[in-house]
Amino acid sequence: MLIVTLAIVVLQGLVLLTLMLLLFQHILSGYWGRYLASRKNYFEQPVLGLLEDPERTTVLERGLRPFDRRVIEELLLQQATELKGQERCDMTRVFERLEYVSFEKKRLRSRAWWHRREAAIKLGIMRSESAVPDLARAVKDNSETVRLAAVRALGETNHPEGIKTLLDVMQDTESWTGDRVLEIVANIGDSVKEEILLRLKITTKPRARLLLVQLCGIMRWTEAVMLLIPLLDDPDVETRVSTAEALGNIGDETADSYLISMLQDPRWEVRAQATKSLGLLQDKEALMALANSLNDESWWVRYNAANSLYQLGNEGLYALRSIRSRRDEVASGMAAQVLAERELGLHP
Repeated sequence: MLIVTLAIVVLQGLVLLTLMLLLFQHILSGYWGRYLASRKNYFEQPVLGLLEDPERTTVLERGLRPFDRRVIEELLLQQATELKGQERCDMTRVFERLEYVSFEKKRLRSRAWWHRREAAIKLGIMRSESAVPDLARAVKDNSETVRLAAVRALGETNHPEGIKTLLDVMQDTESWTGDRVLEIVANIGDSVKEEILLRLKITTKPRARLLLVQLCGIMRWTEAVMLLIPLLDDPDVETRVSTAEALGNIGDETADSYLISMLQDPRWEVRAQATKSLGLLQDKEALMALANSLNDESWWVRYNAANSLYQLGNEGLYALRSIRSRRDEVASGMAAQVLAERELGLHP
């Protein structure tokens, strides 16, 4: 009985201690939140003043209390995301002058992956050229989230060496991040065009070539057309499909006759994409070939061919109506379906 009573007393004591700790934590967190808010308000005006004079950083360097640098960094990062052009460049110099860049570069080597990830994200916002080598090394980090953060940060810096690293990663057939880098590189714009076209010309890795083809299609570079056309005969099915898609997106009529020849490809996936791309090119010379594709054994080839005929204007519309009136159930059925969908305002 004594043991039970003692156990109850101990349990009550533990409960009371837990409640006291929770109360103390609540009071402390409230005080800490108010303190940080007051320091943030104190530094807001000096940070905003950097827009007029980026050299005026004295108040942000001297007489700082503990944790003030963290508050200042947060304000600077928030402001940097809203700036463009020369003001953004000036803010990068502020980050460098106040040694936030060097601080985050050190954190990029932390044992804790979440610290490395946060450092990579912040360095991307800071856009300092001096951080490019460190971010390039972080692309090979053991943590997937860190690698992705480093890749995005390199895209933000828009530095030649950083872009080269991104392209190298994109071409790494063993890398998990190739598809994600593709989107990041596309956001950089035409500044990477020359390098991409050169790599498309010389690369022999199927996966790398596929991503480069997709990038040319996304960017709609007409300069890539003559490099893409030979890839319509690539042994890899996915490369042929992506090449046909890229040529359609680019919209250069030079590719029309080559895409028509792809309607004889042994794989239905390639034929389906070729018919779709011919519709995007809107070249009337493809009308007969598309009409013949309405008899293809693949439903998707027939469906894309009918929609592409519709995109050719009056001539294509006339062809669809003529085919609909025939007794050929396969071709006439598909023509009737697509005409009905279009009359209802439906689009593929």
